[in-house]
Amino acid sequence: KEGTIEKEASYIAFLEELERRKEVKTESAEAWLERRDAEQKEAAEAAVGVIKVVHTPLLDFMREKKARELRERKKREEERRLKIDSQLVRGRAPPIRGGVGGGGVAMARGPVGVAPRG
Repeated sequence: KEGTIEKEASYIAFLEELERRKEVKTESAEAWLERRDAEQKEAAEAAVGVIKVVHTPLLDFMREKKARELRERKKREEERRLKIDSQLVRGRAPPIRGGVGGGGVAMARGPVGVAPRG
């Protein structure tokens, strides 16, 4: 079987592919970089005023965590407000922390017209 490779179809196709690659003009690295930089500059000029939102798993996680913490804080504040309202309706005033003069604990006023117990 010696000397028959020139007659095989796969070898002939390989040689033709080599010839085609020689015909295709390849650009140098410098020319490619210049073309790429020009394309990026054109894209940047076209996108002036457009803000692209970046989505990565980490950023998505952080956004979700922040939203969850905000919902939990609002829920706690609402529960606190409802607790204080229910205590006022029953005539017991919860302590108010802080206030003018700082640091002291004062008693909140109950609803108007309700006598304090005690």
